[in-house]
Amino acid sequence: MKKQRNNTISVKDFLKMGSKYRDVKLMLTGIKKYTETKEELEMLEKYYFLIVNTDYLREDVYAFLVDQKTYKEIVAEFGVHENYVRNIIYKEIKRLFDDITEDPFALVRYKDYMEDYGLRKEKVEILNQRLERIISNLTVRRTNDLLDYMVVNLEKYGNGYAEYEGDIDRELLDDTVERLQYLSQPYLDKLFGVIDERIIGYIVYLLTTNNRRLSSRDVGVKEEICDMWYLPKR
Repeated sequence: MKKQRNNTISVKDFLKMGSKYRDVKLMLTGIKKYTETKEELEMLEKYYFLIVNTDYLREDVYAFLVDQKTYKEIVAEFGVHENYVRNIIYKEIKRLFDDITEDPFALVRYKDYMEDYGLRKEKVEILNQRLERIISNLTVRRTNDLLDYMVVNLEKYGNGYAEYEGDIDRELLDDTVERLQYLSQPYLDKLFGVIDERIIGYIVYLLTTNNRRLSSRDVGVKEEICDMWYLPKR
């Protein structure tokens, strides 16, 4: 039997299994602690593909669920109120499960219908068929794209993208690549792995503390950081 569950949390938990890099192989490896049945793994792979690699979800909901952005970040990026964000996420999740009839992840995670193998097998078969049919009518997003490893959307700042016409100034290209290396999440992960945590903690303290509570020395350091990072001074 099934219990009442929070569908939004279920979807977020499922997507986290693929990590922030949206790695379907990592998701399938993790899911094997719940099931190793071929049909069920195929069902979850299709479910993951539907959410991550198609245009099924609205952009703001996709940013919340797949990109794992916070409500505050969604409000800032899309210029909407938080109550609106929460409401639209609820509606999108409801639409998702109305379309596919079941929560595929919950089915294997909580071992739904285990008391009736025939019914469980039938549910999985129906989900596989529904997911395949829905995906066939959607536009596919980039899949396993290296741009997914960047912390900003580079396409937003490019003039389209195609083969470069004309000669490339190699020196300018190398300089640009070096300047943009900090936009690579793997690069940042390595960078933060060798930086003194106390220094990071001090910077966080400066940027989150009102100037009235800082010493004159700390205010000076904070202003230097803001100048270097083009942050507003507060």
